[in-house]
Amino acid sequence: MDHIAEDSPQILPEAALPLVASLLLTGTTLFLLTSLLRPHSLSWPALAALAFFLILAAILIHAFTIWFLRNTLINELDVLPTIADTWPPIAWLPLLALLIQQKSLWTAFILSIIATLSTLYLKRATANSEPTPTTIPTPLLFQSPEPKPLIHALLPAALISIAVQIGLATLFFNHPYLAGTLFSFAASLAVWLWPPRHHLNLPSPSNLLRRSIPAILFTLIALLPFLSAHRIAEGILAFLQPRPDTPTPQHSAANAHPDTSYSGIILLAPAKPKARTIPPPPSKAPFQTSGAFLKPVIIPFDGAYWYFKRPDPRPRRDARVVHGDPIKRHILSTDPAPLIMEAHQRLDTALHTDCCSAIHVTLRNADHRTGPISIELLLTTTATQTKSQTNPQPGNTLSLGSKVLPSTQNQTEPSPNRPPIDETLSFSIPTSARGRTFDQITVILRPTTAPIAGARIAIQQFTLIP
Repeated sequence: MDHIAEDSPQILPEAALPLVASLLLTGTTLFLLTSLLRPHSLSWPALAALAFFLILAAILIHAFTIWFLRNTLINELDVLPTIADTWPPIAWLPLLALLIQQKSLWTAFILSIIATLSTLYLKRATANSEPTPTTIPTPLLFQSPEPKPLIHALLPAALISIAVQIGLATLFFNHPYLAGTLFSFAASLAVWLWPPRHHLNLPSPSNLLRRSIPAILFTLIALLPFLSAHRIAEGILAFLQPRPDTPTPQHSAANAHPDTSYSGIILLAPAKPKARTIPPPPSKAPFQTSGAFLKPVIIPFDGAYWYFKRPDPRPRRDARVVHGDPIKRHILSTDPAPLIMEAHQRLDTALHTDCCSAIHVTLRNADHRTGPISIELLLTTTATQTKSQTNPQPGNTLSLGSKVLPSTQNQTEPSPNRPPIDETLSFSIPTSARGRTFDQITVILRPTTAPIAGARIAIQQFTLIP
């Protein structure tokens, strides 16, 4: 049996290399493919076709990788058994890629499934490579086997227990990748130490298909958030993505509402060039702010986007404050209740409505959902003159009305491949509003479909028209 001990160390790397290479190459390709998807952009036929495409891409990339490595390294012509035997962990890669794109906590559990199936394959490969003994050695009747140290039995169990517990803790703090690594270690160690079974038969094609059905079904479920049928998509997305860019719930009974614990998000816009000043109107003293401008005044938007849900009038005090672009951020509600999105711009100084006849709002629309998106413009005089973008105080508000974005007026189908569109809406100031002041401009964005997600629209600037 000495020759077995010499050959065994070479068996594991030879079996592991094709599997690891296929996991990396197939997983990376599927991740890049799924990064092109946009929520609410697929019809039912397109969803089925996409699921078939992802599974087919996984099969082809996996088969090519195994064929290339086995044919190159050991000149093996019959690679079908290896392709079939290493397929079970690869079948879960499309689902893993989709969950990573959605930043789902379920990523941790799928990683552990892939690790478990990979370890089973490696264990089967090393076990089947050992020849079956042709003769049974005569046992020594009165010789008892030497007992193994107790640490050999306790250490693996302790490591598995510690890894699982730390993994659960990291998952609670929203670290699915670290949790998945710990779960994978625990599962792989448990499978590897399980009593070995020699000479396992290669699964038949029907068994392989049957074993792949759970992975295929869960892949279909993970694709549902990309349906244009938004009600189904929103429910599934809320389940798969329990912690997107959303705030933590309040636990105070005094502040909690009976129907929601959503505290909201405040997204601070990227910094714009400074030197934004509003010159005083003509024919007035330098510190007076009534009268009309001589020429248009441009105010770049550098304020904050608010995300909250009714009945709250604004994000709560414990709302999460982050920096970013609403076009690049994917901000969701935690349930099917509509998400309110507002953009707030504080002014350097209070202005009279006499300063201008209209206000133009320039924005960039990268939203791909179906249905029109309406924009309402509000002028507010805050009760407290503070320049805080995250905590302005309520005051008198004048609505200049709502308008529908022209690019969304007749959008009956999702347009995931459409580039962002720059648009400008004009809001007239009625003569009845003359003589009022305002020091804040608010834009309310109201999608008519899929209101669970914040609109991917960024305010660029306001132009005060004389």
